[in-house]
Amino acid sequence: MSIILAFDTSMAACGAALYLSETGQTLAAGHEPMQRGQAERLLPLIDELVKKAGLEFQSISLLSCTRGPGAFTGLRLAMATAKALSLSLNVPAIGISTLAAIAATYRVSSCASGTQKILVCLETKRKDYYIQLFDPSGGAVTPAACCTLQDVMQMITTYTPVIIGDAAQRLQKESGLESRIFVDVPYSDCTQIARLALEAYTPDNSRLQEMSPLYLRDADVSFPATKK
Repeated sequence: MSIILAFDTSMAACGAALYLSETGQTLAAGHEPMQRGQAERLLPLIDELVKKAGLEFQSISLLSCTRGPGAFTGLRLAMATAKALSLSLNVPAIGISTLAAIAATYRVSSCASGTQKILVCLETKRKDYYIQLFDPSGGAVTPAACCTLQDVMQMITTYTPVIIGDAAQRLQKESGLESRIFVDVPYSDCTQIARLALEAYTPDNSRLQEMSPLYLRDADVSFPATKK
């Protein structure tokens, strides 16, 4: 494996990175916070980074993007882009959990202690939370889930983790747990997505690996009332 292109539009940002696997070097990276507009920005951003790194698209060996949980439109955009590029460039693509990507982003930050378990807590835009618990090395302790505040409180009581993610501040207010460590991580570092992709990719397997969206709750759909 050589050059990995990783990108993410699952949260309130549009990001991408080009990563050289042999040296662990980030060749180019960009992250732009935005609530909407990722569909118009993703491909131009990728093109800018490829040119900035002095590369051609044909130099890319592996594609990766987040597969959820996250914003429905953002997930569909990233995965559709990965599949289209995979087909046109004839290179494999692999999806990475947004929860794992956020945990990895925190682990390389200066505030990571390296000893506490990590509870990733992401927004659902409703009263519940997307959560998953990781050990200090990034290994999953619990499966990804969509949980109520009561369920999250029980997990915090049991494991006393550091709580991170874009819903960490909301959880702090709703839980009243002032003594716990809450860290706002609003979006993932695409270099960490590339590293996770390198670890997870299985050579000589299918061209598309883990490229189905990870949905942890039903879509918000309302049906028209039927006439009586």
